[in-house]
Amino acid sequence: MASITLSGITKKFGKHIVFRNITTTIYDGEGVAIIGSNGSGKSTLLKVIAGYVEPSAGKVEYAIANLQVNTNNCYQHLSYAAPYMDLIEEFTLSEQVNFYFKFKQMNNNLKSIEEFVSKCGLEQAKEKQIKYFSSGMKQRLKLSLAIMSNSPYLFLDEPLTNLDAQGTVWYQSLMTEYTGNRIVIIGSNSMKDEIFLCRKNIDIEEWKN
Repeated sequence: MASITLSGITKKFGKHIVFRNITTTIYDGEGVAIIGSNGSGKSTLLKVIAGYVEPSAGKVEYAIANLQVNTNNCYQHLSYAAPYMDLIEEFTLSEQVNFYFKFKQMNNNLKSIEEFVSKCGLEQAKEKQIKYFSSGMKQRLKLSLAIMSNSPYLFLDEPLTNLDAQGTVWYQSLMTEYTGNRIVIIGSNSMKDEIFLCRKNIDIEEWKN
């Protein structure tokens, strides 16, 4: 069993309080949506939970198989995708995928890089440099790398950004197939198509006072 425990998580920028004293525990198989309007602090909370940003107060604790994970090493166990994250523009799709999976393990259900690329729906762009990808193709690749990794923790920030209706169906299919009993946390403006697997919400607005 994996879990993430938030104990009194608070984030301030100067005198501005983004959120205060968030306390909850998230378990594997329990999709969680961080919801709120644009600029409410969803991305900030997601980054704090993932260990990319330090909280102003409180702590985040990870556990795998009921054993606590050193916070300095939690990045080894998580995958993260967001529209603002960069890919290596000079790489081809194949090069980016091979590079990524030097540091992360590919999902056990995938037999090869070729199968991974097929699941992305980007076979025709396999040897194309990423700098020539459309925004939708880049988003597909970011999501594919995160979702089809073998990490127990999956963080997605507004995953449907730049995806059309066909891309939305693809995203939901991929999530259904590869999330399983992982801990999934999604930052969203409450879009049902994004958070369709989530059983629990953290509403930022409820944690500002």
